[in-house]
Amino acid sequence: MTNQKIIFVYNAESGMLNTLSDYFHKMTSPSTYPCNLCAITFGNFGMKNEWKEFVNNLDVPVVFLHKDEFLDIYGISDASFPCAYKIKDEN
Repeated sequence: MTNQKIIFVYNAESGMLNTLSDYFHKMTSPSTYPCNLCAITFGNFGMKNEWKEFVNNLDVPVVFLHKDEFLDIYGISDASFPCAYKIKDEN
């Protein structure tokens, strides 16, 4: 049996201070914010409804990670961020 999931990785670091900094950066200068995935998925007040609906209608589980979390878990050092991966685990 093959278990699959899609991993979306933001071009942002995890943590409360980083989240606040990112929020204000996106509000004050969205054209210079380095994460296009953030712009597609999130508005000023949370995940966009269109994106939420898209993710909920996928037939595989979806995981969202920040780049530091992704590197800690998967160790793919040559990834370009933002990015997405389809992971297949053979069981």
